[in-house]
Amino acid sequence: MLFRLCPAAWAGAAALFVLITVGLTRSPEVDSELRMQLSLIRFPYYYVLEFGLLGTALVAGFFARRHGELGSIRSWLGLGLVALALAGAIADYFLVYRPLEKMMTDRTLDGAFRSLHEASKHGNSTIVVVVVIAALVINWPSRAHRRTKIV
Repeated sequence: MLFRLCPAAWAGAAALFVLITVGLTRSPEVDSELRMQLSLIRFPYYYVLEFGLLGTALVAGFFARRHGELGSIRSWLGLGLVALALAGAIADYFLVYRPLEKMMTDRTLDGAFRSLHEASKHGNSTIVVVVVIAALVINWPSRAHRRTKIV
């Protein structure tokens, strides 16, 4: 259950986070200083939730392989995609977010900040796409379930 639930939950949480972020950045009431403060407050929670859900999915996926309901190919593919997304999230956190966080805290927003910010947007978008694909692979009904007719 957790192997199926956690990737789908993360995809939804990330979509909600993006919608809120886009709304705030386009709002005329939010200036750049407030945007930076909100980023410093929100992003640690973003990563905690991401690591928690994807880490749980990875561990649960190893146990789910023993259950056998997904089939060997789908369970390995789902597990591989979740592991890839988690590895990407860890790399993004340490190689991109932490330097961005330091620049925002020190108020040293230069060309490197813009480059890292773009890398963060593209990296996180890729991670979310991988997680959505993993959720589809993991949650797609098996042949046995598709043949079952509800009367």
